Amino acid sequence: MEKIKREKLYEQEILNAENEIQDATMKHISRELHDNVGQMLTLVKIQLNNLSEESPENKKINDSKEFVNNVLTDIRALSKSLNSDNLLHEGLEKAIGFEVERVKKLGNYAVKFSANTGIVSVDRKKEVLIFRIFQELLQNCLKHAKAKNIEVSLEETIQCLNLEVVDDGIGFDFDTKIQKNGFQSGAGLSNLIHRAELMNGNLIFERGKVSGTRAHLTIPV
Repeated sequence: MEKIKREKLYEQEILNAENEIQDATMKHISRELHDNVGQMLTLVKIQLNNLSEESPENKKINDSKEFVNNVLTDIRALSKSLNSDNLLHEGLEKAIGFEVERVKKLGNYAVKFSANTGIVSVDRKKEVLIFRIFQELLQNCLKHAKAKNIEVSLEETIQCLNLEVVDDGIGFDFDTKIQKNGFQSGAGLSNLIHRAELMNGNLIFERGKVSGTRAHLTIPV
């Protein structure tokens, strides 16, 4: 029994270290995007504005200005998404809502988000873990599921927090998928499940009634 307890504590320490490294890396990328790439694009925008004043009817210049403006907006949104300090400042619900809106603006997906929160206070470290799990689930919908419609729900009760992500994509056989080498990596399904378990919660995957996948995360609070 003591050995099992030590192993669990060791796994928790490893996971905490991995999450701290991942979070620090994402914050570093966020700062690089905001400070360096963002500043360079702002300079390009200023130069295009100067050229536009000289040639106000030049369609190529005006189109380039619009393109740079769109890229700047996307980079600022991505930068914010990568920085958990900024994103979770107003809580988990707002952070998930921001991420959903960012995906909706891509124009390729119909994403719905519903929330019923404010019942309990969720630990800050848990919020970061839950949000990172959500980001991975959402990315799986976008990259692998070939989904067009995604539904996200967040609900708090006195006992637990429930997060559900449902898509209408191609779906997958969970038992087969979890055994593949590609899903033994840090960003794979097995790691997401492990993160949930170390918060004394669980993450389950089910096939949709017609198509797609339903991922349900339950974390006790």
